[in-house]
Amino acid sequence: MRASGTGKPTPSISVLMGKPLAILNNDYVRFFKDIIESSGVCEEIARHREQRRTQDGKRPGGRRASIDDRLVLTMYLVLAATHTPLLVTRMSELIEHRLSAEAKQMLDIDPTITGKPLYYRSWRALHSLLGVLDPYPAPRNRRLTKAEGKAIDEGRNDDEVKEQRQKITWVMNQLLEATIRLLPPEVLANWGGNLSIDGTRMTAFAKEGTYKSAEFESSERDAGPYARTGDHRGDPTNKSKIFEWAFEIIIGITAPDLLEDMTFSAFPNLAIGVSMDKPGVDVAGNGMRVINSIAERGHPQAYLVADLGYLPNSVPAKFQNQLRKLGHKLVFDYRSDQLGKIKTFKGASLIEGKWYCPAMPDDLVKATVNYRGFGDPDKKIDAETYDLLIAQRSRYRVRQKP
Repeated sequence: MRASGTGKPTPSISVLMGKPLAILNNDYVRFFKDIIESSGVCEEIARHREQRRTQDGKRPGGRRASIDDRLVLTMYLVLAATHTPLLVTRMSELIEHRLSAEAKQMLDIDPTITGKPLYYRSWRALHSLLGVLDPYPAPRNRRLTKAEGKAIDEGRNDDEVKEQRQKITWVMNQLLEATIRLLPPEVLANWGGNLSIDGTRMTAFAKEGTYKSAEFESSERDAGPYARTGDHRGDPTNKSKIFEWAFEIIIGITAPDLLEDMTFSAFPNLAIGVSMDKPGVDVAGNGMRVINSIAERGHPQAYLVADLGYLPNSVPAKFQNQLRKLGHKLVFDYRSDQLGKIKTFKGASLIEGKWYCPAMPDDLVKATVNYRGFGDPDKKIDAETYDLLIAQRSRYRVRQKP
């Protein structure tokens, strides 16, 4: 290939490294090809593309593209697995230099397409795929002025954005499901449905964020400031606060079962559900997208573990109640101001999520407060005492009449 405007060839990776790139093992390539094909995402993307063509009044597509959705997704999985930057240049070099003749035949690649034509076809194929799924289409090869950004926002349709987010979330989760189904059935049977959920940053390609005082917006304008504390929502107006310009990716992770002998079942911690958004935005909604996707794919529901960002701080109607309807049992902590007795109803005391008799002794009521050191320093208790006091609470539980 040649660098734009220079007339000089752009060195391939093999030249830059001073040695030829190793040809990938055919079985290795086949492994990723099978993941993509078993996920069913290519058929769904093709259906959405054809649906859009019909809506736009366009004729059906012509001959099959030399580089299609299946090949793009397979190559990007290979790039990710080999810790290679996810760039079109790397994808075209992978196709041209790192696939054997047998692998190219397996992937229906025309070996006569090389160099610059291969790069441009790869670029068009990738952007054709993104055009079907991208919820936030916008130029990403440069920074936009504030006026250009405002025009993009005004031109977006909320219903279309929501529909596109559903599409890309489905694709992400189907790819995860394809990896889960690689587990032997006897291993998968060891998972009883326990989950943990949390959000983490996915650093945007653009390192610079958008500040109110700046003339330009970030080229990744739909990312946001990610802070490590609180709900992860950073403050872009305050440059003294440390944050990263990123997306937040919310991940559901499998957790093993606790067996009767107090050991854990033999099951790995695997990502099984995912959603993505700006940091700290719609925490409950993104959490439910992850959980609903897992349930819709036929997986069991058991205990769900989450931090304070999800439980108990979410609005119950949007998160806790929805989880219970699906069959999840909730495992979470309370803030320091939510420990001990927090309210009464018709004489009963609400203490850390359960209703108790109002005559329950004060040392039982404040057991967690004293154990964690939030109460009177002279009344702090050790773990053994705490366990005994919590066990004694059961005698004062309010029970429903038969």
